[in-house]
Amino acid sequence: MKHRLTKHRLVRDRRAWILDKARGRSVIHVGCTDAGFLENKTDQNMHLHAQLASTCTNLIGIDVDGPGIEQLHSQGYKHIVRADIATEYATVIAEVSERIGKCDLIICGEVLEHVLNSGQFLRGVRELAIASQAAVIISVPNAFSLEGFVSVVLRTEDVHPDHKCYFSEVTLNTLLRQTGFRTVETLFYSRGRAKSRLRRALKRVTARTVFAIRPQLADGLIVVVEPAELPG
Repeated sequence: MKHRLTKHRLVRDRRAWILDKARGRSVIHVGCTDAGFLENKTDQNMHLHAQLASTCTNLIGIDVDGPGIEQLHSQGYKHIVRADIATEYATVIAEVSERIGKCDLIICGEVLEHVLNSGQFLRGVRELAIASQAAVIISVPNAFSLEGFVSVVLRTEDVHPDHKCYFSEVTLNTLLRQTGFRTVETLFYSRGRAKSRLRRALKRVTARTVFAIRPQLADGLIVVVEPAELPG
């Protein structure tokens, strides 16, 4: 079945956009350790949880990565909970209530593609969002990214070793609807990072031309959602 593509805004910097939405708010950050990349991103001042900590009024992190949580504790982050939100959302709700009280925003940035059961994970996030009366921001890599297509043409697949799936605008919003969410906003983002100066320049040009016309070819997508009735 063909779905008509609609016009959506392109975000040039996913991280800056998320930080702007989180500024001055009480936030739950799901997937806070950035497992496997914590040390590298900390060294480059690119760790999202650290950036959120200097932006939010209140912040609590949720993750299943034990070693990563210990490392964050050693860096002075107190409000970090080790729990699987897919199966232990009641524990998370209790911890959030005890540690920071009510929250405004749940951030699940680049997490959904890592989990084994995305539907069960989202059901847990929904329970947390209902309990907190919070909006949810979710970002994922785009299945139809131009960069991914070029990589395949060059006989490679450039993908994180822990990714389980890809999402498109249609499949992500279908999954969200079936797990009890209403999509408030859909956006696409372009990663500006690249190893060489030439590639960074090419990405800037592509963002201003190709992605401006067809953002569905950008690197990833962002949705802002809120809990809704589960489909009958």
